[in-house]
Amino acid sequence: MNNPYISIVIPTLGRNNVLETCLDSLTRQTFTDFEVVIITDNKKGTESLNKKFPQLTLSIIEQDKKGLAYARNMGLNNSKGKIVTFTDDDVALSQDWAKEVSGIFNSSEGIGGVSGPTIIPEALVNNRDILAFHSKTQKNLFWRIIGKIYTYCALENQPEAVGKIFRSGAFSLGSNYKKSAELPSPVEVDYLEACNMSFRKDILDKTGGFSPEYKGIGDWSEPDLAFRVKQQGYKLVFNPHAIVYHNISQAGVFKQRGADSCQRMVNFVYFYKKWFKLNSLDKIARFSFNLCFLSLYWIFKFLQTGNTAWLGGIKGIFVGLARKP
Repeated sequence: MNNPYISIVIPTLGRNNVLETCLDSLTRQTFTDFEVVIITDNKKGTESLNKKFPQLTLSIIEQDKKGLAYARNMGLNNSKGKIVTFTDDDVALSQDWAKEVSGIFNSSEGIGGVSGPTIIPEALVNNRDILAFHSKTQKNLFWRIIGKIYTYCALENQPEAVGKIFRSGAFSLGSNYKKSAELPSPVEVDYLEACNMSFRKDILDKTGGFSPEYKGIGDWSEPDLAFRVKQQGYKLVFNPHAIVYHNISQAGVFKQRGADSCQRMVNFVYFYKKWFKLNSLDKIARFSFNLCFLSLYWIFKFLQTGNTAWLGGIKGIFVGLARKP
């Protein structure tokens, strides 16, 4: 294929079984002018994919350096499409996903990035602590009160918003639920979903792709890139029809979250200071509340697992506060 319209970049870390499910969903796309670029930690484990999916144009590249941001940039640098999409190996894309993504980009040159619903099956919600927390806030009076406080202070009473980062630094979760696919029309957003984000390649080439400043598993490198694209004057759009299904698990990169808790918090605090700036009492209060909430979360994970690495998240807050943006 010469110069496909879309390049779909998929980093993978030892999860060939779920990767095959993702690729299978790509064989059913109604829009087929795309290539797939797989960035893997083990090329030998994925060499058979070309035989299993002959209808797809696959490039399989072994990364020579650790880190999700680095892997995504390798995918970007090896992409030929006008549009570059980043998704995860545990995602299944709806049949019209590629058509919906290309249609939004074709509608306006002023659109620099496109995202859509990343629906998580109800049976898998507890595989992500933040989603499990939101589910728990509906259980009884105590948790409903906790939920009300968190929703007001961190989410500005917009718990079902899509693509929004609040003054506290918390991000919205609305796109993970089926309701987000029922929006009547596309909406402009602050950031793109990490496993459903598409950009114009020429813009990414100018901005330099994902920033290496976000180390470890690359938390917050995604919204940082989205903010840099917006800084260039482009819009980011959430298309409710560009649907993917995120079959989240606790394998792959997820296993590194505990050991990487300190760096994850450094990344978050750095991102916030860089883009939001603590220049009002309201921001200071909401950001401080969020940091306290996250500190309690790190303590909870330590008590739940007995793994002291989770307490590194508290250290990361102070390291991040001391770091200059």
